[in-house]
Amino acid sequence: MKKKTFKKKLKKKFKVFIIIFVLAILLFLINSNKVLSQDIRLTYYYPNDDTGSTKTTASGLDIDDFQLNTNGWYTYNDKVVIAAAINRCTLSNQGICGNYNQLPENFNQFNIYDEVTIAIEDVEYPAIILDICGASYWEEEYQRYDIFVKNSSYPIDEFAKLSYKVKVYKLMLE
Repeated sequence: MKKKTFKKKLKKKFKVFIIIFVLAILLFLINSNKVLSQDIRLTYYYPNDDTGSTKTTASGLDIDDFQLNTNGWYTYNDKVVIAAAINRCTLSNQGICGNYNQLPENFNQFNIYDEVTIAIEDVEYPAIILDICGASYWEEEYQRYDIFVKNSSYPIDEFAKLSYKVKVYKLMLE
């Protein structure tokens, strides 16, 4: 008789554990869709500028894959092409990334193809990170992000706000 009671109690505890576990995962997934924001400095780069930029981005896409908007900014699938600190660059110690493998505290890094929103003077632009920005690694008051523009006739140097959704894998690493 004691064995049956023990088994019933064990089954009940296991069911409670499974329910709590499933609820915890659901809460985690719901909370992983949080949108975070960061005050940033937006600057620009263009093919053949003084920093050695080319027409090809770190994504492998180049200016032939992009469209130009009325601001002279390259877009990809209607999103502004920007450069940022990139995870794989931070982890590398070779090539150009060898110079940029340490990120200042409270600065962000992303993956190629991550999507964000940039807001300049309360105008929001959907953006996609397709390139590496060395200046994103510099120790400055505001982290820099670069907009890919047609040429030097389309300069930008603005304070802006960058918004992005937190991904589940990023929460798991914290």
